[in-house]
Amino acid sequence: MVGVILYADLIMNYPFRNSLISKLYIIGCNYFYVSVTVICVWNYDYTIYDSDLFYFMAFLMMLLSYFLYNIQNYQLENILHLTHENFEMLYMHLDFYLEELVRFGIDQYKNEFNRFKLFQLLGYHKQKCIFLDCYCKRTNFKDHKDNLNYQDLLILVDDLFLQFLNSKIISKNDYEREHLYLKYISFITNYRNNPIRAYYVLKSYLAKYKKSSFYFATISKVLSAKIEKQIEEKQHLFYQISKINEAQANSKIKETVKTKEVEQTLSLKQNLLPLFISFVKSKIDYWQRVINGFDNIDQFSKQTMLFSKKSFIIQQNFNELFSNENKLISLDENAIVAKLISIYKCIVMNQLSQSYKYETLFISLKKNDFSKPYFTINQYNLADQNVQHFVISISKERGKILSKKTQEQANLFGYYLKDFEQIQFIDQLIPPFISVCHNQLIENMIQRGATLYLQRSKQTFAKSCQGFIFPINIYLDHFHQYDDDFCMFGVVLKLKSSKQYIIFDQQGKIKGFSKKIFHQIFKQRNDIKNKLIKQEQDCEVITLSQAMLNLNLFVLMPKLAQNVENLFQSCEDLEQENKQNIINSIKSNPLTKYIQNVTSNSEEYIENIVFPRKAQELSQNLEKFLATTIKGGALKKSQKITNESVQSEHIGFTSYEQFYQNNIKGHKQIKIYYNL
Repeated sequence: MVGVILYADLIMNYPFRNSLISKLYIIGCNYFYVSVTVICVWNYDYTIYDSDLFYFMAFLMMLLSYFLYNIQNYQLENILHLTHENFEMLYMHLDFYLEELVRFGIDQYKNEFNRFKLFQLLGYHKQKCIFLDCYCKRTNFKDHKDNLNYQDLLILVDDLFLQFLNSKIISKNDYEREHLYLKYISFITNYRNNPIRAYYVLKSYLAKYKKSSFYFATISKVLSAKIEKQIEEKQHLFYQISKINEAQANSKIKETVKTKEVEQTLSLKQNLLPLFISFVKSKIDYWQRVINGFDNIDQFSKQTMLFSKKSFIIQQNFNELFSNENKLISLDENAIVAKLISIYKCIVMNQLSQSYKYETLFISLKKNDFSKPYFTINQYNLADQNVQHFVISISKERGKILSKKTQEQANLFGYYLKDFEQIQFIDQLIPPFISVCHNQLIENMIQRGATLYLQRSKQTFAKSCQGFIFPINIYLDHFHQYDDDFCMFGVVLKLKSSKQYIIFDQQGKIKGFSKKIFHQIFKQRNDIKNKLIKQEQDCEVITLSQAMLNLNLFVLMPKLAQNVENLFQSCEDLEQENKQNIINSIKSNPLTKYIQNVTSNSEEYIENIVFPRKAQELSQNLEKFLATTIKGGALKKSQKITNESVQSEHIGFTSYEQFYQNNIKGHKQIKIYYNL
């Protein structure tokens, strides 16, 4: 009976791992049970001679092994020829099918049979596949030497995993869905070498399916910890390699505060300041009652005990917070922590000498970092509230702000706290020309598995409540505090610089204005409306939205058009140079000298900012002018530009002079310095 059950288990639950192990398993089982059976028969049947016992055993063992192996081989071939037609019958073995494809790819150079078998399976799949977007339709799985392209195979397996996981049968079967997801996550981590994407898939599953089995929940916690470690190791290696390629001048500039410490410091501040404020109010109320007096000593004793209890609670919370955060925050080198301790010693402990000591440390740390570069995270920027942090959801609701919104964050973007709390997604704080590709940048990071934007600064722009742009440095890192969500942690450093920006595209369409330069350009223009009331019909106040929608930069700065044209043509010349001599060509190219002259001597590039007439009328005139210019064939073409797509977008910038003369000549002008 035991033998029958074992054979049934062998046939029905094939140990789908390795064909050699399977053969050994079959032979071992058959040898044992055949030998036991023959010996038992031999004991009761005296017609069998001892010399024939071995031949009986060998013959029966080979016959039975051959029979069982063919049964299993038939089952194996049936699974390997999986198609949409037999999917419902074989969906329990999807993981084995995909594992066998990968195994054949790994062992192709060890065994010619594996290579032949793999090409046979890939050809069969390509013939039977009904999905038009399947990767098998875009490749023949061969490299330039007609060998198997292993990366194409992995991409196909990845694609098949997603197809299987999205099927209705798998979606309804909780066990198979969990099992296949675990296989997929392991595949992405081990074979695709993309722990970030694996982590994203795991957290997305936990966010989508709240009710998971105990087995899956336990395995997911182990996988999360393992993948988080791999992410940190891979990102650290990626960061070290990128640092080697940086210039020495840039590598010498270091932040005095790390991004992890920023998160811990600001979190500590958010937890302690409300406690201090509440305690100060209680302290004022207590001493006011003492001044007014009590009817008896019992009332005084009762109020004193209540006040002492509040003081004791704050001491406990303070010690608990510092015991948890103390490992990551250096108490003697952090200005915010020094300030918090100073407040604590003063108002709670009444230790004025200790409070003065930490206050002196706070001033010293802030003063030491005052002369450091403004674009680095240092104690001065941290104490001046130029540094804030955000936690952003990636897998649940991409771009949603998960961290608590504070008054300091609202001040950074120019909002009132009540209005800032209505902002739900980070896209609302990003200029439109960046937000259109923000989600795609995140998707690229997930697919690539690493990014240069992590653990290092990246200068970009943010948007204020009024719509103006301002420069920031952003520092990104992974955040592993949520069990059901893949999150990113970002530190934003507001750059307080005298530089002002106008963002525009190659056609002169304005994408963003800094606040000061916008007022510098349009303030005097808008003041005309107040001074010339009689001419109010010819003059209107220009708002930011009107300027970005209706005005063109080359209308405001006609002479800049020629410089941009030179820039385009010089870049095109560089692309046509020999790649081997590109370094020498850059050094000898007039464009390089031109840019160096702009940087060293800005006075040579002074531009007239023109105050135009009505924005809407000017926009209509400009559109008519451009349409006539392009249709009439008056578009200026560079002799060296051969790319038709570039020609179609390359506007004849010098032609703006004619438009300038006919439309806005004689209006008030101011001078502005600029660098390209």
